Amino acid sequence: MPEAAAAASGEELTLARSPRPRQIAEASPGTSSTSSSKSTRSSRSIRVGRDTRRSADAGRGATQASAGILARYIEGHIEALLQLGVSSLALYDEFVARVSADARQPIEYERSGSLHVARNEAAAMELTIAARRFAHAGVAHELMPPHEAQRLEPALSPRIISALLMPEHGYVRATELTSALLTAAIQQGAEMIVGSVEEISSGKGTCFVQSSAGRLESDAVVVAAGSWSGRVPPLTPPVRPVRGQLLHLHFEKRPLSRVVWGTDCYLVPWRDGSVLVAVSNAPDGFQLVCRS
Repeated sequence: MPEAAAAASGEELTLARSPRPRQIAEASPGTSSTSSSKSTRSSRSIRVGRDTRRSADAGRGATQASAGILARYIEGHIEALLQLGVSSLALYDEFVARVSADARQPIEYERSGSLHVARNEAAAMELTIAARRFAHAGVAHELMPPHEAQRLEPALSPRIISALLMPEHGYVRATELTSALLTAAIQQGAEMIVGSVEEISSGKGTCFVQSSAGRLESDAVVVAAGSWSGRVPPLTPPVRPVRGQLLHLHFEKRPLSRVVWGTDCYLVPWRDGSVLVAVSNAPDGFQLVCRS
């Protein structure tokens, strides 16, 4: 088998060889697309295939419903995931700027921080414990009384009793980022081969992707199928679907200046006055739930 390193989170599994000019195959959800690419170590020399009939469908899986929060210090529930998220977040400023420039498309992206609020003593104690942990780790944060939080965000409820500010956090509009990534890839000569991935295998230093569009050979395979990753034989990464609920509110002007987290949900304020009210905590499996 080819030399490989694997990293897994709740959304993707990546298999990659050591850096050198290589061919990469990628399996993604939503459009059931498979992309074959040849690249050097420079991201600007990527060559991936394109099917213009279906390229607009890219990122139309769970990505289109993502709130786009970049809050690694809160969402890194295990050490390995925390370190992966923190390292990724450190690259985001340059990454988003480069993608936006290559695609010639704006991407709404802010690192204005996140404010975590407590409305009862139990939640306040959790924030205090988190602040101690961040202080020990040298992570920038500020634990504040309610009047300080309301000075930052006047729209907050007067019933909050404490708040924790994480200034390194932020958000990105996921659909804009995905669209720009696709455009930038196409402008670099990208192609998208559309088909259902049936099996991934390897042998004699080469990886193989068998799909309904044919067989692809590559030096590495990136599985980016989200919670469907475990359904790509023979892989069984420890991922599972979690149902989220998302409500869009619209205001004449932006009511908040940063992401705000509560005990039961979180709020993401966009520049156009939209506010996303979101919660993602229902492990319902692969179900379609419709409610009016």
